[in-house]
This record gives sequence, C-alpha cells and structure tokens, in this order.
Amino acid sequence: MKAKLFLTCAAIGTLLTGSALANIVISSEAPSEGVYKFQDVVPDRSPATLRFSNNPTTKWQSLGQGFSTIGAEDPLNLDSVSFLMMDYLSGVEGLTLRMDVYQGGSSSNARPMGDNATLIYTQDSDLPALLENDSYLTFNLDSNLELDQDSYFSVALSFVDQTPGTTNEGIGLATIASGSPPVSNTIGGNRFIWNGEFYSASTTNGFVMYVNTSAIPEASSMPLGVGLMALGLVVVARRRRKV
Repeated sequence: MKAKLFLTCAAIGTLLTGSALANIVISSEAPSEGVYKFQDVVPDRSPATLRFSNNPTTKWQSLGQGFSTIGAEDPLNLDSVSFLMMDYLSGVEGLTLRMDVYQGGSSSNARPMGDNATLIYTQDSDLPALLENDSYLTFNLDSNLELDQDSYFSVALSFVDQTPGTTNEGIGLATIASGSPPVSNTIGGNRFIWNGEFYSASTTNGFVMYVNTSAIPEASSMPLGVGLMALGLVVVARRRRKV
C-alpha cells in the first residue's frame, strides 16, 4: 500500500508538546506499576525484530503500535509507553528519538499514515549513552495527556535527524511473535512500519508494548480540597487574632 510522504492530520486541535530532550529510561525488567494494557512475547514463540533507522533512503524511518481505551471505566492520563528493544546498531547511542501519539476513530484510522489520524502529542527524547540488548525502553511523558474513553491511539517512534547514507544507526524492536500461526494483537491497535512513502500494517504479531497510565482526579473533588484549605486558613487567622 502506498501512503502520503508525511502525515496530514484531519483536525489537529491542541497539540501537546513535551519539553525538549527528556531522557528515555532503559531497564531489563518490564514495567510493573500503572500498567493499563500490555502485550509481550508469547510463551513458546520467538519474536521477530523489526528495525527503524535514521537513513531515509534505505531503512524504515518509523514504526509503532496502536492501542485502544475501549471499555475504560474512567478517563486516564498517559504516563509512559514501553517497547522491548531486541538489539541496536553502533552509533545510535545518545541520538534523539521522537515519540508521536495519534488518535483516531478506529484502529486503522489511528495510524499515522493518511489523513484520518490526529496528532495529539509529540516529544523528543535522548537515548542513553549506554544501551543493552533485550531491554525495555520507556518513554516518560512530561506533560499530562488525557486519553479519551472508547477511542483508539497509536504511538510512533522515529529519529529526529534523518541522514541519507547512514548505514550503522538503527534500533530493532521485538514483536510478540513471528511466523505462523499469527498471534492477534491484544491491546486494540495495529502494528505499523513506515518509510515515508510505503508502509505495512498488521493486526497480528504486533510490537511488545506497555501502556502505563494513571487515574485523573475527579473535578468535583478539587473544589472541595481548595475549600477545605481556605477554611483552614480562616480558622488559623482567627486564632491568631484572639491571641
């Protein structure tokens, strides 16, 4: 399938941008706190490794995974997303990755190819100077991103600087399985890889991904807390006057 050279969003609205060059956390262990949805390597199956690079002419430029909030009982803040890095090529250490979050009305419309996705968040993050194969890369959002209920989202990764002719700078991310029989994605979205002109997307054998969220405080509780604080200040002021 052929897609447009770059994304044209249907309706951008308010685009949230994280502060520049937030660091990526690397860990040998998968996230265990605040996990809303995840899919990892299926037991007794071997993952595939799909790579993206900062070479716009011969390598995949971008890849990512979708998820949904279908069935979520309450709105959620997206705190971080994690991918499993199987390997990396020399020269990638310390380079800057861009994480874009898109929203759409279906799993296919949330992909960043075509005209249907809306870019709702973007953030640049530095890779650590030291990397290890078979490690989880966690991208922590440094601005609040509220996820609508019953909607679809995609997270896309790419290098900020695209350098034609580069051959030794790339990252390989793990899928939940390879080969047949294919394993369906369980978090409600498509896996996709893209080179700016052509793309491939699939509802099976998706990328290992952890979606980490936190609850949004109820609006009704915030005025109550402010009111209690104000009442406390009044009481303290009156006591001081009596003294």
